[in-house]
Amino acid sequence: MLQLDDQISAVRKSTYFDQAWYCEQYPDVALSGVDPAWHYVRIGAVVGRDPGPAFSTKGYLGRYGDVARKRWNPLVHFEIHGRDEGRKPVPATAPAPAPMPDAARPAVDVVVPVFNALPDVQACLRSLAEARTGCTIRVLVVNDGSDAETGAWLREAVRTLGTDTVRYELFEHDGNKGYTVAVNTGLKASKAPYVVTLNSDTIVTPNWLDGLIRCMRSSPEIGITGPLSNAASWQNVPDLYGDDGAFAINPLPNGMSAADMARVVFGASARDYPRTTFVNGFCFMIRRAVIDAIGYMDEAAFPTGYGEENDFCIRAQDAGFALAYADDTYVFHAKSKSFGSERRVALSKAGGEALRAKHTAEKFARLVAEVEKTGPMDRVRARIKAALASCTPAPAAAPADRDTALRDAHQRAVKAAEGLVLSPAPSYSPKGYNLAPGFAGASIVLPYAPTTGAPANVPALDIGVHLHLHYPDLADEFIRYLGNIPTAFHLYVSVPDAALVDGLAARFAAGLPRAKVTVRSFENRGRDIGPWLAGFGAQMKAHDYVCHIHSKRSPHNPGKKDWRSQLMGNLMGSPSIVAEVFRLFDKNPQLGMVFPEYHWSLSGQISWGTNYDVCEPLARRMGLSVSRSRLDLFPAGSMFWARGAALKRLFDLNLTFADFPPEQAQVDGTTAHAVERLLGTIAVQSGFRLQQVRSSKPYDLVSYFTASWPYSGKSGEEMNRVVQAYRAAHVEGAATVGLISANAGGYDVVPAHEALDPDVDYHLVADLPTNDSGYLKIHPFPSDGGANSTGKARGIKTNPFAYLDRYEVGIWIDANVMIRESLEPLIRLARDNPQIPVFGIPHPQRNCLYEEAQAVISHNKADPARVQAQVKKYADEGYPKHHGLIETNLMVLNLRHPQIRALFDLWRREVSEQTHRDQLSLNYALWKLGLDWMPLMQEGKNLRTEPQFAYFGHRDNSGYRPVQIDGARVIDPSAQTEQTTAKVLINA
Repeated sequence: MLQLDDQISAVRKSTYFDQAWYCEQYPDVALSGVDPAWHYVRIGAVVGRDPGPAFSTKGYLGRYGDVARKRWNPLVHFEIHGRDEGRKPVPATAPAPAPMPDAARPAVDVVVPVFNALPDVQACLRSLAEARTGCTIRVLVVNDGSDAETGAWLREAVRTLGTDTVRYELFEHDGNKGYTVAVNTGLKASKAPYVVTLNSDTIVTPNWLDGLIRCMRSSPEIGITGPLSNAASWQNVPDLYGDDGAFAINPLPNGMSAADMARVVFGASARDYPRTTFVNGFCFMIRRAVIDAIGYMDEAAFPTGYGEENDFCIRAQDAGFALAYADDTYVFHAKSKSFGSERRVALSKAGGEALRAKHTAEKFARLVAEVEKTGPMDRVRARIKAALASCTPAPAAAPADRDTALRDAHQRAVKAAEGLVLSPAPSYSPKGYNLAPGFAGASIVLPYAPTTGAPANVPALDIGVHLHLHYPDLADEFIRYLGNIPTAFHLYVSVPDAALVDGLAARFAAGLPRAKVTVRSFENRGRDIGPWLAGFGAQMKAHDYVCHIHSKRSPHNPGKKDWRSQLMGNLMGSPSIVAEVFRLFDKNPQLGMVFPEYHWSLSGQISWGTNYDVCEPLARRMGLSVSRSRLDLFPAGSMFWARGAALKRLFDLNLTFADFPPEQAQVDGTTAHAVERLLGTIAVQSGFRLQQVRSSKPYDLVSYFTASWPYSGKSGEEMNRVVQAYRAAHVEGAATVGLISANAGGYDVVPAHEALDPDVDYHLVADLPTNDSGYLKIHPFPSDGGANSTGKARGIKTNPFAYLDRYEVGIWIDANVMIRESLEPLIRLARDNPQIPVFGIPHPQRNCLYEEAQAVISHNKADPARVQAQVKKYADEGYPKHHGLIETNLMVLNLRHPQIRALFDLWRREVSEQTHRDQLSLNYALWKLGLDWMPLMQEGKNLRTEPQFAYFGHRDNSGYRPVQIDGARVIDPSAQTEQTTAKVLINA
């Protein structure tokens, strides 16, 4: 087989390769900016695309089986061997999924509810007009009270987007009435024999409707069907679950468009049309007979969505209809941006509760158990993965050992046969908790010192910081990070929505007194790079030093859920970190760029990817030379500090938004990705040096304090003011929230909380004389407590009702955790969701009870035989894998929930009869009773990472030292008598 460059050259020279035709036929290639010949060799031929109108990829491979068996590119084979061997080119045929053979075009109504998220809406409605089908389509757009900009665009779109076979109609609500009402508005206006409800954050593909109707017509009993997708729960392909065990949000394989993926799915399909009990509502085709039989969606029970399609599925099955997956059809799903992630979780939980209430928990559990039998869909996914394997490189496995991973990083970064050399050798953050990583690679370690005062000897530099805030809900998080910049600076914030500008400008100005703040809105084009260069390029090039950061989320890869925290923690984790960066620049004139060591998940992924052919012409414009076999390190994730002169060539390009392709959920191959890849090369070939850095305290343990990392918080005087304010506002006997901790045998140095809420009573169960800190209600342990310290505390955790019975909301918090900010947001979450009994923190490293069991065994935390017996019992009962895992160091409880006591009774019984590891049985108890829980924190955050809490080591390893609080007493809980104040440091 020829080398890649030789294959590309053969395609370019072939008279059968028509570059203009190829780009016109497959517009995603033109939009991506990649070399069409490269695309055909690496991707196009594999997914069945033709190089020109006179040559059929599939036809040539079908006629000459020996070529197909040897996996030759058909056009390359013809040009190198086939012509001389007397083989003939086969005229081109359509490679895409074919339309139905019916002479008459079936009529389909497509209902698209819209509530803001305009870029997604634009892409969706345009894709409906552009994706060829064999159907006549009426698109019923329902504007459910969107903002003025979205409404204006919709009114123009329905007038201009239509084609001969696609007609648009607009229905407008005078306010936001909720998703289900919006869907019903469209359903009630529909008349066609088939109607589809389609989320506005989807991209449909060629002949998508034809595939759905094929599935419908495969059996007259099928009443509801839906396509496969990248993000549609049980309909996910190629992977069902992500790295975190949750449903995957699959990225499009490198270089592929949604249409390419649809071709792979179509080609790999056996047209089995697997039966199911639930179809994901993102793209939901209904036979007219179903609506005639059961009516519309249930607006009363599911006003905001999140359960309405599951209810509809159940009602359809009750009426005798079957449900099936159209396993030869693919629709891309970007995942909704109409609601924030926390609200989506809350709505989803509420929807589950409503479904159980309406159809009974037993019936719902039975139907869920059916959909969880994934065998038929697993076979579908296996075929698709096999088809993809030949056109995309296999993802590198995450490193199991940090030292090995780092020392061999440059070898693992080699791609295919090209022998890619990275310069300098890269460094990676460790996976999992590691207070002393040891091997730092080429990183410089920056001192982490969480001081409130400004560091000394900080150079006064001319700093311009750009923040692209695509996710405005993260504004407060970035204000925290930016507050660590110890000198005056200019802050330029770009946002996608003009309506947010004034409010965010005020918030950033109030929270960052050292910053001169400018906030502007730009179109969603070029991700974070477009607004940085095309939006604020003129301002950034005027500064001596620049910083670029953005509200990074990686929805296409749950394994990177903490990537933003890793990047920002190493760049701006504390004032001392930023001060040291400034000193490095000031002392080293040749230092051009500083960026964090790579996230552990990027091992083997630092490469050109599919970006080289986009990078090469961009590099030429800047007078740079690049090679496929060599790559200067670049800030993956595009967050960094840089000397302005090191990036002058980039700024001097004066890129505009027109230089960036429209947003189409690309994961690689765009101008923005090319700029990211070239950042290191620009600096190096401008005469400057690159430097990776990491914080001396790991980003995922910044709120964890041990004897080696002592805590420096409020002084005794400050704590006195906190306690006095609490006493003044707190009314004895009137609190509706009770918080409880337990400390047995002096296992923890109980900290005094730095934030106290007046509506909370604070309880501590203890067995040694303990300082009440001026606000604690101290109780003795019951006589039937556990045999050891942790067992006694666990007995209170699993049975707190003797202390919390009179409250509406209860809070458990481990005794080694300090509260540093008001708990009101967590309390309000519980009050707003009375149907949820328990609110907890998702385990930061695992989301599967069975994986937790393996960790318990490997860390020798319990008898292996008992652990294995426990999880076997759960497996035999049908407890699913990757069903969530609550870290039980902080829990909020709705104490008036009708099943809260039954839940804790079952949990306590499991802890008593199985193993003492309570995290092994809480999620099981919830599942056994058909109950939901809700996360208190998102995106891998937990008590060890968030500044709202301080998490201390146990006993002598605690980083907390008590402070003197006026009026505090030392209480002996066993005798309930005060001790002398000399014992104030009893647990120190």
